[in-house]
Amino acid sequence: AITSFSAQKYEESEKGYTKLIEHAHQILLFLGALQNCAPDEIAEKSKTDNLFKRSTQQKMLNDLHGALSISYTYLAMCMLKQSETQINKPTHAYLNALKWNPENNIAKEGLLHCI
Repeated sequence: AITSFSAQKYEESEKGYTKLIEHAHQILLFLGALQNCAPDEIAEKSKTDNLFKRSTQQKMLNDLHGALSISYTYLAMCMLKQSETQINKPTHAYLNALKWNPENNIAKEGLLHCI
């Protein structure tokens, strides 16, 4: 997606970011389900990162929130770069970027630009 964006292939990049966001949401649901399971005592005692260790899951969730915020930001930028774009879609994408990371200054500036 970022390669397409850099090559100014915005429609292709938009599709890539949309697919990336869909996959990230699926991973988010999976990690959320893992968080609701009883902790794995063996994994918790491990000194290494382990998918079933709560601290590892929380780190992955935090990283995923950041990745979603960046992906929605680039999705909005792709939409704005295309001709005949509608303003509601990029605005929605910027709002989603801020949902996942309220400190995302690029999304804040983009949202102001849309307004």
